[in-house]
Amino acid sequence: MTATARGRQRQETFRRLMRRRGIPLTRECQTFRFTRATYRPDFYSPTENVFYQVLGTRERARQLTVTLDLMDRAYPRVTVKAVTPDGKPYPFRLACRMPRWTVPFARSLQVALDRKGWRLRDLA
Repeated sequence: MTATARGRQRQETFRRLMRRRGIPLTRECQTFRFTRATYRPDFYSPTENVFYQVLGTRERARQLTVTLDLMDRAYPRVTVKAVTPDGKPYPFRLACRMPRWTVPFARSLQVALDRKGWRLRDLA
């Protein structure tokens, strides 16, 4: 079975689960555009006003952390939930120990604290 077929199988499992729960879904209905890329979530629930991305592999989860960061910046009012095929939130902590976008943030936070003469424990 190819990776695409496994991905479609995971999506179909999630769609059947949501149908049993009484939540209607539309498949890949909207494309979000960024400067150099596009992103199309797997499903949209009009009743919840939420987009769903069904994940199954750690590699895809690592890629999605960057995409979700872009979504937060470019489309702050859009909600995207990354889920497993059984409808549970995807455990990003297990897939991505340190997402790429957190390292620059931590450095910029440290620079800002140093300028003020504060330490991180002063904020707690």
